[in-house]
Amino acid sequence: MTFEELKGEDKEGAFGGWHTVESAKSDGDIPEKFAGYFDNLCECGSENIVKWGLTQLTCCDPKCPIKQGYALAEMFTRFGIKGLKEATCSKVLAALKAKNKTLIEEGKEPLLVTDSYTAVLAIPFKSYPASISSTSKGMEFFQACCKISSGTYTFAQLVSNLAIPGIGSDAEVLMAGISSPTELLDKIDEAGSVRAFCMKRGFYAEMVAFNLRTSLIDIVTAGNLLYSAVRKEGALKLSVCMTGAITLNGSKVTKEVYIKECNKLCVDRKGSPLFEIKMNTAIETNKFILYSRPSSDRKYVAGSRRGCVTDIFGTHSVLMHTDMFYSLLEEVMDRWNRDLDIMTKERMEEIMPQAMQAAADKFS
Repeated sequence: MTFEELKGEDKEGAFGGWHTVESAKSDGDIPEKFAGYFDNLCECGSENIVKWGLTQLTCCDPKCPIKQGYALAEMFTRFGIKGLKEATCSKVLAALKAKNKTLIEEGKEPLLVTDSYTAVLAIPFKSYPASISSTSKGMEFFQACCKISSGTYTFAQLVSNLAIPGIGSDAEVLMAGISSPTELLDKIDEAGSVRAFCMKRGFYAEMVAFNLRTSLIDIVTAGNLLYSAVRKEGALKLSVCMTGAITLNGSKVTKEVYIKECNKLCVDRKGSPLFEIKMNTAIETNKFILYSRPSSDRKYVAGSRRGCVTDIFGTHSVLMHTDMFYSLLEEVMDRWNRDLDIMTKERMEEIMPQAMQAAADKFS
């Protein structure tokens, strides 16, 4: 792809402050003594472009295979999978695409459902080329895809994990309240454009809109392939901070597993999640700092120092044992499910402090 072709596709004006590396060299933006360090072309054959001021360098093709290899590696990392680096991901993706091309040329069913790196999530191991399936890294790659497919995520978490440039944790705000690719496309149609959709949600940068638009195929592919893994967002957002090694009912678990179990617990008998519990590291604003064992960690010390706060659960200690917090959720959900058919806002405001007291009594 040439830079002129990219500008022809740039509906948002995201690349107004960019020029080709070749142009940057001739204009003197890249000094002659450093020119040898900047390639005019990417490995894929497309032109490399650089932002004025040399603050950023990239291939001009949004679907560059080199970028897709990096995207796959980053996607696995965000899903908590270690050990699959860019070189391995690029090699596997290239082999899968080569086989896919051959199948199409032979008039057979394609291997990839779309031209997206996320389409690898649907490929059975028996369909991998022998050059990949016969290697340990090939098996590791397939197992990583299986692990992702067997998880549970909100649609916003899924999009956040896809490693779309410029859209990381912000995806949880950008995609808030959206639970499927169809809903996302409907929201974009309703807004009139991807740019308008982003602006309505507080994202004004042209590059965010460009990256979202050019990555819609990746989002839709992943969303459709993992539709059974996508769960609804909880109605009430609840952030917690955790310190030290974590246990749940006496068994050691990772922080991620603990949060997952809490969110699983918070689904009511009608299948709707009441809470959406997320983990962050803020120690001065979180209403709950969770621990399993006393320590001198700064989060534990901060939680102890902050004493009690008052929120929808009534007045409670900021510092709370993980088992007590889990018990609190059990109490809330038990009372919620009993009253679900006649639940009102006033009744909900009653059961939260009651559940907090019941959980505290268990640990007194």
